[in-house]
Amino acid sequence: MRIEDRALGVYGLEYWGEKGDVEELKDFRLINLVGGLYKLLAKVLANRLKLAVGEVVSKNQHAFIQGRQILDTVLIASEAIDSRLENNNPSLFLKLDIEKAYDHVNWDYLLSIMSNMGFGQRGLRQGDPLSPYLFILVMEALNQLLFKARRGAPLRGLRWEEVAIFGLKVNRDKSEVIPVGRIESLEDVVSVMGFRVGKLPTSYLGLPLSASFKSSRNVCARCEKIQKDFLWGSGALEKKPHLVNWSLVYANKEGDLRIRSLVALNKAFLRKWSWRFAEERESFWKQVIIGKFELEEGGWCSRGVRGVYSVGMWNAIRKE
Repeated sequence: MRIEDRALGVYGLEYWGEKGDVEELKDFRLINLVGGLYKLLAKVLANRLKLAVGEVVSKNQHAFIQGRQILDTVLIASEAIDSRLENNNPSLFLKLDIEKAYDHVNWDYLLSIMSNMGFGQRGLRQGDPLSPYLFILVMEALNQLLFKARRGAPLRGLRWEEVAIFGLKVNRDKSEVIPVGRIESLEDVVSVMGFRVGKLPTSYLGLPLSASFKSSRNVCARCEKIQKDFLWGSGALEKKPHLVNWSLVYANKEGDLRIRSLVALNKAFLRKWSWRFAEERESFWKQVIIGKFELEEGGWCSRGVRGVYSVGMWNAIRKE
């Protein structure tokens, strides 16, 4: 959806959102239609910064860093929940969402780290190649404050509704307090933070936590039926005759429609983790798995997963 006005000159007002409904003016953002030089310089700086950012941020940051994958975070979170359930240790998990993270970064703070970068005075430009790396540096400072808090240091200048020193705000509508076990003071925590109470299983980065990561054949069959109806029904999902056997649609890589068997694809994604475990030496997610399950003789994989719950992601991987 786009709103354009001559008063905006070469600028346009465009809606970029996750939902189709536009309720307030804040759902729109200004888009600069003339930014070729800016994009070129941002790409050059991003290519330089990404070579070093992995050396200066903590191991538990995974997004946009070479040699790390954002899905590693999902595995670590999944195993943390599994451990709490297994040990019957009452805990609270906070699922926090930053409200328009790229718009609210405190530039006074950021420029103290990345001096003389020459960017604008308010926020990062969402969509440019440099923004993710700059945002990683901002979150690293918050990360270090949380590490110090574990050792007893107070969190100063921070409020849940607004991380003042960074200029960030927590999106209350998308943030949750997820209890694991019986939490006696849960109502007090919720009243202070103002978040809704979530429950397991939940989703994190679009993937399930405390749920099966292996797709059942019934689910895959249903999804494949939707694919078939879409292909032969011209996108209307109508029930029409299928003119070609489905096995021929994804028969091979050359000449097909690049549609894969969902069962085989799910197994391949899970088994890729086992290959990464054997290949990667110092990955943080691998150290978490080794610390939890220990290594098998030879070091190619962890010991078997045992437990009453076994809802962690590694359980599904080891079964493949």
